[in-house]
Formats: sequence, structure tokens, C-alpha cells
Amino acid sequence: VDTMDGFQVSQGGLGSYVIRIQQAEFREQDSLRHHANKQVSNDKKIEQDGASSEKKPKRMRYAPAEAPVVILQNLVAPEKKLNESQTIALEEEVGRECLKYGRVLDAEFIIPDNNLLVSFASIEGARKCATLMHGRMFDERVIRAELY
Repeated sequence: VDTMDGFQVSQGGLGSYVIRIQQAEFREQDSLRHHANKQVSNDKKIEQDGASSEKKPKRMRYAPAEAPVVILQNLVAPEKKLNESQTIALEEEVGRECLKYGRVLDAEFIIPDNNLLVSFASIEGARKCATLMHGRMFDERVIRAELY
């Protein structure tokens, strides 16, 4: 842990960043299971009650929950359904494009909403992405981008 904490990683022409490492904390499995069951229960209750008319997509797969996120909308026509390889290709293409604005932690296409969530290492990168991607053209469609 001490050896890697503070290690500077170069990304070639894309700049560099410093790795922060800390000791992991483990909890008993039962408490984690209780937390997961509670979350599932809350999600079901919202669906049943219809209390939330605007459902937020799930959080990123590879980014911490507190990571700044940009939601990109209108990349794909609402009626168009992408297969798995098309989804992966879109995530990779847009993720690479967003590297221009900051270090990208993850890009995830949300089905069935046809939105793409891009998680950044910094709020500055996310803000820059939302500002500069909003109104851009992608596949003859105008992108809507905002902080999520």
C-alpha cells in the first residue's frame, strides 16, 4: 500500500495522474446482504408506488459512487435497439472522445433509455465534457449533455 500510494502514472500525451491507495475495510457479509436487500426493497417500493416519474439509471460499473457523471442523451434514436457489440463499441467510442475533457473512469450505455453515462475522475472534467458535448452532432443527431 505504501509503495503504490502517491505513485505518478503518465498517460503519454494525455497528461498524468497520481494513484491514491488505501487499506480496504471489510464488513461482515450479513450486513452487506442486509444493505443490498434493503436497496432492492426500496427500488421495488418506488416501482409499485409509482412515486418517481423520473427514474435514474443505475450507477456506473467501475467508478466510485461519488465520481462526477455526465449523462449524454439523444446519441441513439429512441426506437433503435443496440446489440451487445454495438453497445460496447458506442461506450468505447464516446469514452475515448470524452478523454479530451478529463480522465474517464467509465462509460456505460443504459438500456432501454438509450442514454450514456460517463464517469470522470474530477468535477472539472465532467463540467468541461457537459459544456462542450452539449449541442454536438453524433450520427446526425444533436447530443444533449448535462451533469448527472
